[in-house]
Amino acid sequence: MRLLLLFLLPLFILAKNDLLNIYNNALNAYYDKNYTKALKDAKTVLNLAKTNSKDAALTNNLMALIYQKQKKYNKALEFFKKAMVIYSKNIIGNEYDLAVVYNNMGMVYYKLKKYDEAMSYFKRAKSLLEEKVSKNHSYIGIILNNMGLALSARKKYKEAKEYFLQALNLYKKINYISSEIGTTKANLALIYYKEKNIKKAKEEFLKALKNYKETLKKDDFKFAFIYMNLASIYSDLNRFDKALKYAKEALNLNLKNLDKYSLKLAKNYELLGFINYNLKNYKKANKYYQKALNIFKFNKKDSQIGAIYLNMGALYDSKKEYQKALIYYFKALEIDKKIYGDKDFNIAIDFNNIALSYYKLKEYQKALNYFKEAKNILIEQKDKNGDLIKNIEVSIKECEKKLNLDTNKTKRINLDINKTKN
Repeated sequence: MRLLLLFLLPLFILAKNDLLNIYNNALNAYYDKNYTKALKDAKTVLNLAKTNSKDAALTNNLMALIYQKQKKYNKALEFFKKAMVIYSKNIIGNEYDLAVVYNNMGMVYYKLKKYDEAMSYFKRAKSLLEEKVSKNHSYIGIILNNMGLALSARKKYKEAKEYFLQALNLYKKINYISSEIGTTKANLALIYYKEKNIKKAKEEFLKALKNYKETLKKDDFKFAFIYMNLASIYSDLNRFDKALKYAKEALNLNLKNLDKYSLKLAKNYELLGFINYNLKNYKKANKYYQKALNIFKFNKKDSQIGAIYLNMGALYDSKKEYQKALIYYFKALEIDKKIYGDKDFNIAIDFNNIALSYYKLKEYQKALNYFKEAKNILIEQKDKNGDLIKNIEVSIKECEKKLNLDTNKTKRINLDINKTKN
């Protein structure tokens, strides 16, 4: 999750009303997500504005934000740097604007996964505001939040948590009321979740939700992120009725705001499939899994496709349709071998699932073969074998026992036949 990064001002400083109108048209198009029109109008303003004027700086910043939304990050950096140069030449009175540009550049480097560069620009933005504007400026909270994001991306969760808490303490100190507080609380919640502190994660997500309800319209797209994470947390806590409620809320917003082939939408469908599966609503679970599968296939996301196949196998297994379960388990196995090779932990999981289905079909020899394949992989994966290998060893003994019983039964039948003949 990332924070809204821009603080764009109407271009009242432009000399001509028609130029002001063009800029505002570009700004409105940007907010309406009509980036083609926004870019066209912004270019018109740049052509008419004086090269090193504040008009040009503001418009370069807007163009950079448009390119950022289009994921053209190198182009975004190009125009942020142009804005930065103009503000740096005319620093007096433009310290805040320059700090915003530094922060925006930091976020582009964050999206490019260049976290050292991102932190460098975040620090420049923070220092400039503290030294030239105010140590208690609300925008410092935004920068602290973004610094936390960069550290979290590098899995430095303890340091990231400190920055998120600093941001929240600043907001509290200055009595700041904004959805940015909810965003930072949500980011803090994610850290707790990654640390497996589910209780604290739930608390912070609920606080974030409360803040959003107080500061945003009820149909704001930001809610979707909170709803999805709460649905995941309640799923982890086996509270699937609660999870279903939040996952549906997320879906309503995602359907309104996302492309039909968005991976976020696929994740929402996948989660709904999982929740309904655990509620034993198998028909609905299958429907959602199929929708997720279609999107993952469109985006050629093999690992996610394999995971869906695995879940669908489990679904049919729960319905005692073991032959159908095997179809999906073998599909998962085929994909996982392409991704992970033949000796990966995921392959052991696939073999174990296949073995269990064969066991339930009373095909004990096939089950035994796949259990042994799974065991051999787990022996090599010493750091991951844990309880699973113990369970597989028990299953192997059960298969051997069943096969011995069948063999002894066959021998007795043959013996009885021979006695009858005699």
